[in-house]
Amino acid sequence: MKAAVYSCFFPVCEVENGITAINYDPGERGRRIPISQWLSMMGKTKHLLKPEYDKTLQALKEEVERR
Repeated sequence: MKAAVYSCFFPVCEVENGITAINYDPGERGRRIPISQWLSMMGKTKHLLKPEYDKTLQALKEEVERR
């Protein structure tokens, strides 16, 4: 679970009255890891690291950065 938070896939935040506040930013603390590292830890997502899924992996990275 820590790796999911450190990759920013699952941000630690709270929403109050429609306003989102990020409570923990691993980038500020020097703990951010690439999303590919987190995906490699789980059997059900390891296939996304294969070359044929480059577009999907890039889309995931872009979505994480967007959020």
